[in-house]
Amino acid sequence: METEEDEPDIVRCVGCGQSADESGCDIIELEEGANCTSCLSSCDACGEWYKHRDNIHYYPDICGDCQDDHFSCMNCGNVHSYDDSITSVDSEETYCSRCADRQWQYCGECSEWYADYNSNDDCQEVYRYGINDYSFKPTPIFHYRPEKQSKTFFGFELEVEAVHETISRGVDIVRDYTTDDLVYLKGDGSLNDGFEIVTHPMTHDYAMENFPWEMIEKLRQAGYRSWNTDTCGLHVHASRTSFVDRSHLWKWTYLINKNNKECIELAGRNSHYAQFYGVKPTSDIVLRKEMPRERYVAINLNPRDTVEVRIFKGSLRIARVKTALDFMQSTIEFADKLTIKDASAGNTWGMYRDYVGEHSHRFESLHLRLNADKLTDSSS
Repeated sequence: METEEDEPDIVRCVGCGQSADESGCDIIELEEGANCTSCLSSCDACGEWYKHRDNIHYYPDICGDCQDDHFSCMNCGNVHSYDDSITSVDSEETYCSRCADRQWQYCGECSEWYADYNSNDDCQEVYRYGINDYSFKPTPIFHYRPEKQSKTFFGFELEVEAVHETISRGVDIVRDYTTDDLVYLKGDGSLNDGFEIVTHPMTHDYAMENFPWEMIEKLRQAGYRSWNTDTCGLHVHASRTSFVDRSHLWKWTYLINKNNKECIELAGRNSHYAQFYGVKPTSDIVLRKEMPRERYVAINLNPRDTVEVRIFKGSLRIARVKTALDFMQSTIEFADKLTIKDASAGNTWGMYRDYVGEHSHRFESLHLRLNADKLTDSSS
């Protein structure tokens, strides 16, 4: 006969006094004794259980071992890892990267953040050539052919490096071929010794026939590089007015995300600055089930007035830049013609290639690249 002395010891929580069976929680052994998980906190950083004490653990949901690696953002008040921290040079405040990106200005020359950019006297000299700060954003000037009205406008950002030439020589070349109402230059902290060429909005027809494409070739001949670098990309913005409705935008994002391997091969790179976010997360953003969070994704939906495709490798070959604009125009047109059923079928790339072939006179550069034996490139 089993006696009371023969019964196994029941482990109880030192906090609430309940056993695992009574509380329905696991019992965790800590230095201070056994605790049920309802009396403990789980660290958001390392996942370990710990007993929260206000006088020791000054960040909610961060254990004592991890708290020195975290900070409270002085702008939003949320707790972040120091890996996500940015401190401004002038105010010496520490913000999370999201708040810094919204509130401060970044100097591409010295790679520092400034709460008041006017205090950045030492780096103003870099812009003596007419290269604007990274945050510079003028009122857009729209370019189109009057006889070909369109609601679809594109602007591209082409990053270039002065590998065999000076910064000033590159700026002079751009000025020789363009005017401020078509192109402006910006500094970019991701570049070693270069700048970003940014266009005002253009229709596809205008760009193909009126953009000074020879400027790009002149930069390449002068010793500038974009393709053979680890820093340069080509980003293309499309106006939100390009899309008839939310269904059209959904079909377009679905087309690109579903055929991400083909798009990567076409674009010439697979970069962490242009990660494919996935069909469902992107669809949820388009359908307003989620808010866009990341900008370093293949399709950046953060801008209010545009959508940005970031997949293309930078290039100073005219045909490659034209290919990027051809891709934007053709995918937007093709997505509009798709039904929801066709778009969801997942075999749309072949149909899309056929569409480009049918309109090869308009998308000449893209058509040639899609039908090349190898989509590889060696120089620019």
